[in-house]
Amino acid sequence: MLLFTCFVTPFRLAFYLNADDTFTWKLINWIVDGSFSVDMILLFFTCITDEENGVIDDRNLIARKYITGWFFIDFMSVFPFDMLKLNSDYTGLIRIFRISKIYKIVKVARLIKIFKMFKQRQQVSKSVEKVVKLPEGVERLMFFVLLFVISLHIFTCLWILITQIDATVISWIIYSKFEHESNAEKYVASMYFVATTFTTVGFGDIRAYNIGERIFCIQLMFIGVMGFSFASGALSSILTSMERTQARLKEKKEVLDRMRQQYNIPDYLYMHIYKNFEHDEKKDLAEETQFLEQLNANLRIEVAMLIYKEKYDSIKFFSRQLYDGNFIGWVCSLLKPMMIVKNEFIFQEGDSVVCIYFMDAGQAEYVMRSHNNFICVPYYTIDEGDHFGEIDIVFAVTQSIQENEEKETKHHFSHNFQGIYRRFTVQATKPCSLLTLSTENLLKTQYEFVDQFDEIFRDGEKRLIDASSKKYLAMVNN
Repeated sequence: MLLFTCFVTPFRLAFYLNADDTFTWKLINWIVDGSFSVDMILLFFTCITDEENGVIDDRNLIARKYITGWFFIDFMSVFPFDMLKLNSDYTGLIRIFRISKIYKIVKVARLIKIFKMFKQRQQVSKSVEKVVKLPEGVERLMFFVLLFVISLHIFTCLWILITQIDATVISWIIYSKFEHESNAEKYVASMYFVATTFTTVGFGDIRAYNIGERIFCIQLMFIGVMGFSFASGALSSILTSMERTQARLKEKKEVLDRMRQQYNIPDYLYMHIYKNFEHDEKKDLAEETQFLEQLNANLRIEVAMLIYKEKYDSIKFFSRQLYDGNFIGWVCSLLKPMMIVKNEFIFQEGDSVVCIYFMDAGQAEYVMRSHNNFICVPYYTIDEGDHFGEIDIVFAVTQSIQENEEKETKHHFSHNFQGIYRRFTVQATKPCSLLTLSTENLLKTQYEFVDQFDEIFRDGEKRLIDASSKKYLAMVNN
């Protein structure tokens, strides 16, 4: 609704300021004003954040901040001046608003809220990220382009609007002989002037001819210089960030190419490694991990809970461990990202066990090969948020305990997770974004975080029984 207002309201003011609105446009304006009015009411009951990102839920304080902040602008932009009857009972101010069409110009005030949206870019980015995930550099570039397009459109319309306020003054449209041209011609000419002023080019073929236009041009030049300088710096920063990522990826690719020639790495394995390199760069948290190591214990836990929020929100096992910030901060810093394409095997029966997996996004299934060895028969589904790959370890450890007739508790066995092989095969049924925890770090968990390790082990025992029984039934049926 705000973007609709940003593009439609300035255009209507520029070309139809002195024209009466048709019933259709009146209806559209009523709907838009009604939506903003509802939003005004909701803002009195919506939590806000303070300067330290703390949540404010006190209604009196929320109302006081809104009334002293955006309320006046919002109220003036939705007040129905055009519906007031002209008679002697109303004040002269309202009559001026009705006669001079100033009430239409007041609606431009709501456009200021668009800059509030850009100020809260991080919150908007999170909402966009739920729909589509973009690299940070591309995301910043898209916001910059959107801001530039909106600003260019608004100032284009304002440059035309100045000529409509006072028809008795000779304006740039008359001097440049655009008064008989179509609205499209006027709009393009105005955009051309604003763009050349923004970019500090200024050819001079279109210029200001009266005091109002000169004042507008002075403001436009100041905004253009500051905006162009900011845009140049921001764009340079974005491109540098993207180039840094590409440079790291290029360096890894050169090493991989050299190994490919030296050791005859197959094409399928080469592509698999390269795709994981790309995925690693997108998920890289090395700088954050290094930063955390420099903080004291209490700050490290608090910051880690914020940095790794996306991980422990998406993984069911981690979301159950939020009571222990030490564990979340420790284990999330050790997780390594991995990308698997559809129908690719994540691991197969007989492979060495080197890690366990957490399904960040996608879906996979435990499968068994049919008698002809060409068709994979699924029998157990792994959904987004699940963890898997630990049941092979549970089976080996349980078998080792039984063979040696040990009576130790689960977290005191002497198995070092070496020499364990997969007894199951898992295949991706959708593109999968995985997080992996090495067996070496899993082994550390049994000493550092006993409760969490016991939970993994207990869940693994249940899943082992379930997966084994379903695998047996699949074997019988096929």
